[in-house]
Amino acid sequence: MKRPLLLFYFLYATAMNSQAQTQPAPQPLPYQQNFDALPASATVYPNGWQGWLLAGAPSGAFNTAPPAGDKPMIANGSASSTANGVYNYAGKTGFLNSGSADNALALSLSTTGKQQITVSYDVMTIRNPYNGSSNSRINEVVLQYRIGDTGSFENIAETAYRNDTIDQTGSGVTLPQNLAGRSTVLPPDCAPPPLVTLRWVNRQTGGTGSRPGFALDNIT
Repeated sequence: MKRPLLLFYFLYATAMNSQAQTQPAPQPLPYQQNFDALPASATVYPNGWQGWLLAGAPSGAFNTAPPAGDKPMIANGSASSTANGVYNYAGKTGFLNSGSADNALALSLSTTGKQQITVSYDVMTIRNPYNGSSNSRINEVVLQYRIGDTGSFENIAETAYRNDTIDQTGSGVTLPQNLAGRSTVLPPDCAPPPLVTLRWVNRQTGGTGSRPGFALDNIT
């Protein structure tokens, strides 16, 4: 085989690998995760979890398309972290978008033989650059689900959560801001299949400037 053709196959394989996404291993029910055992310096997701990059840029609509690729976990995230990514926020995990990167957190569950599956969790803001002028963004987080490990996601509208208008951008700060609990019963079609994927995403609802960063904790 000629060298140019070898180079073509190498570049093609590299491009495909860079866009691949990992479906996390499904976790049995009942399930609980509070991230207490995850050191702030950890860069490996707990079993069942994965950070994803979604296709396209953030917009005013929740992205329901399949993930476009994986996102590594960034250690020691705080309210002063400004790079887009999926963060380890010291006892909780979350994500921060940019103008070109739409990020998400996913959890895979084994639902064989289960019905009336209730998902409860805490959602919060970690980074909030809101100042009412140059930074005035309000973003909204929602829980999504899909049956199996392929295809698009569905929004669970009643889980929606928004950041408030209180600034928090201090270095090393990981205190929950505007902490809220959410609980929902998954739709009936989640019960018969052996696998359900949950995913937390956010959309832009208004404002301009820097974006808020969100986190999750106490998932049951």
